[in-house]
Amino acid sequence: MRIAANTPAGNFGREVVHELLQGKQDVVMVNRNPTKIADLVERGAQLIQGSIDSPSLLDLALENADAFFWLTPFAFDQPDYLHWARRTLRLQTFDVAEKAPLLPANRRYPLVLIFTRPC
Repeated sequence: MRIAANTPAGNFGREVVHELLQGKQDVVMVNRNPTKIADLVERGAQLIQGSIDSPSLLDLALENADAFFWLTPFAFDQPDYLHWARRTLRLQTFDVAEKAPLLPANRRYPLVLIFTRPC
């Protein structure tokens, strides 16, 4: 199963990716800083380097993905974090929803979307 995930450098996302790799899953990660997740890449995860608020990166991450783990991270460089988080999640949610009908009908698994946010 191919699973796309963001926030692999954070506490929660790192643990999710770790468990997926232990379960021999095919993992694609979206992250800005490859040095923070070099160990996960060494263990077999694929890295798509860049920011999660880039729609083109979402396209790459979801290519042939069976599931998508999304956690809106804390973005301390944003002047209004809540506005940024809502806008980013809305953008990604609608973008994924628009693409869902275009996914091949012969997929082995349905595309499962898991969206979470920090409390």
